[in-house]
Amino acid sequence: ASLLKQLYRRMKIIRRIGMLKKENQITILQVNRWKEIIDHYMVEGKALGLSESFLKGILNNLHDESMLNQHDIMNK
Repeated sequence: ASLLKQLYRRMKIIRRIGMLKKENQITILQVNRWKEIIDHYMVEGKALGLSESFLKGILNNLHDESMLNQHDIMNK
């Protein structure tokens, strides 16, 4: 239940970010920022004993959902 609540809060933040990107005409995908995020969380996750494939799966799923949310906002 705690994880689901955290994901919900994250998506609320993602929607706010999407609105800011729309208002400022910024593209949804920021390649350099995404690379920084991946690199950071891969190091953190591995330090916690999580496998690379598990981390990549979670991060990519979160990113895909974030992009879908922001895409919806951009097209309203």
